[in-house]
Amino acid sequence: MRIAICEDSQLDRELLVGVVDHYAAQRGRSIQVTAYGGGLGLIHDVEDGEHFDLAFLDNLMDDILGIEVARRLRELDFRGPLVFISSTDAYAVAGYQVAAAAYLLKPYDYETVAEVLDKFLPEGGLEGIYAVHRRSAVVQLPYRDILYVESQNAKCVFHCRDGQTHVVYKTLNTVEGELGDRRFLRCHQSFLVNMDEVLSVDQAFHLSSGDAVPIRQRELKRIRASYLDYLAAKERARSVVERLPSVKPE
Repeated sequence: MRIAICEDSQLDRELLVGVVDHYAAQRGRSIQVTAYGGGLGLIHDVEDGEHFDLAFLDNLMDDILGIEVARRLRELDFRGPLVFISSTDAYAVAGYQVAAAAYLLKPYDYETVAEVLDKFLPEGGLEGIYAVHRRSAVVQLPYRDILYVESQNAKCVFHCRDGQTHVVYKTLNTVEGELGDRRFLRCHQSFLVNMDEVLSVDQAFHLSSGDAVPIRQRELKRIRASYLDYLAAKERARSVVERLPSVKPE
């Protein structure tokens, strides 16, 4: 699930990124956000083949008006929902010309943005699921239930919160690409760890289950830094949302 945010105000841009990140964490959705400081960058990326499931467009940007960005995106066959954000409703009627999905007036609150995302994100954006195919069935593993993935020769073993393990005959590189979620960190040649399940870290990651997942010692500093960056990003998203009115973070 990919969302584009097009906003020339750095403060407002970071605020909306934080809102979407917090929403993803609260709803258990896997969402990748790409933020643009102007409309032309978004247009160029879509021209180059970038795909987004939804786009937030500020209407009053320095380089190009949001309504013009929307028109250009529609010409490029962008079919996803377009959500305008603005401090004025002057362009609200024009939004119908490009089939705008919603029009948010600043300052908006968390619940308003969450309502828009609930309504317009496709069902595929719900909680990430990894499908393990067996001879007679398909086992669906929610990302939140995966503790870590271990590579053993020609197979990968998924270790889950309920104590069960599930095997797929794929390389760890393939599994990592299929998961495609930033919570999973490649901490070792043979391990992917779910950073949401980490309680502490020293020479290894210590998980909520009591398991210890090894860290490649030659890259210990970089890997620990990646984990700390992930925690910091989650905290920034939470703190941003807490500054909005009416938010009730868990």
